[in-house]
Amino acid sequence: MTLRHRRPGEREKRGIFWDGYKVHLTETCEPDSPNLITHVATTDSSVQDVRLIAPIHAHLAERRLLPERHLVDAGCATAREVVTAHRNHRVDLVGPILASTSWQTKDGGGFSQADFTVDWGPARRPAPTALPPATRKKTALSKGRP
Repeated sequence: MTLRHRRPGEREKRGIFWDGYKVHLTETCEPDSPNLITHVATTDSSVQDVRLIAPIHAHLAERRLLPERHLVDAGCATAREVVTAHRNHRVDLVGPILASTSWQTKDGGGFSQADFTVDWGPARRPAPTALPPATRKKTALSKGRP
């Protein structure tokens, strides 16, 4: 739900603007139980949906309401969110992963994130066919993390 609210004197930018608020509802969806709303969040309409996943999980964890599997719409799941949800809360985040919008993907002349995979076993990074494979080197950053 988006409610329109504009400040006096506020102008449109190039004819496109976001104003108002969004409400994000989290509910149960068990086959033999009624659907119950477990979390409600309201944000400015310009906030990306994916930015709410971690705070929603933290809130549900505080109340011991975390699901084993969290089904989400497009716009809520990225590879980072899927990994973070599983690592921090053991929640399987399920939904369409946001498409890459980098210039490399659009241009077709470079390599995008989808062109790379990591084989963590032998510590090698398979490269796209146009590049020779490279061995991952363990180096310490300035803060001592590899």
